[in-house]
Amino acid sequence: MSDPSPRDLPKKVIVQMLGFIALIVGIVAGLAEIFDAVGSKKLDFLFITAGALFATSIALFVILSLPSTSRRSVGAASISLLVAGVVMGFATRSAFIEPSLPPSPTNPTPSAAPTFIAPTPDTSVPRSPGSSAISAVGQITKPGKGEQIPIVNSVGGIARGVVSPHELWLFVEFLPDGPLFPGEGAIPLRSNDEWIAPLYVGGPGQAGQQFVLHLADLGPGAIARLQAYIQRERDTGDIVGLSRGELDALDVVFLDAVTVNRI
Repeated sequence: MSDPSPRDLPKKVIVQMLGFIALIVGIVAGLAEIFDAVGSKKLDFLFITAGALFATSIALFVILSLPSTSRRSVGAASISLLVAGVVMGFATRSAFIEPSLPPSPTNPTPSAAPTFIAPTPDTSVPRSPGSSAISAVGQITKPGKGEQIPIVNSVGGIARGVVSPHELWLFVEFLPDGPLFPGEGAIPLRSNDEWIAPLYVGGPGQAGQQFVLHLADLGPGAIARLQAYIQRERDTGDIVGLSRGELDALDVVFLDAVTVNRI
């Protein structure tokens, strides 16, 4: 075997400089990640580039340090290992990245807080003295429009301006233009204006049917009428619901509505 040629010395110097530059790039990328100074995609590029350059410089330096008769076989093996390492790195990265799904009713776009859209209240509806419904606004955020839901549900949303003696209620309407059935009781508002309430939608034999979920602000007159209906329903077992016209004649303001499909 012959020793490395003196002509390889300049090449080794270049390779050492390449490795030094790769090391500096890796350090800069590491500091940038620590201080969150650069976007994640740019950091990924810097790390991959620095790692590839550093690994290549080490491989070339080792190859140039070997006798010329051994360089071909060792060089092929080093390049194979380098390619395998890069492929494994990308595969590992892909395995630990959660794929992003397109927004859908069952996979909504993440957000810090639901967007509150204040509907315009119906000022033509008669209201009791001291009514707060003129300023009440609310929205159903869960389930979404057209979403398929089971019999038992947890409905949620946001509302504000519903103050005593008014109450927030849910109603289920059978389509088309069917009666409205009250939910499980008055809905308490949380400190952040959010609300959540259980709700039964339809019966076991009504899969595939369409329903409308209504959010409403009820004044004292509507609350008294609703309590009388619920008591009669318990006494007689006759579940007939309430007509929209009957509720509109009371101090009721419908704040939002969402059409859903039963499964």
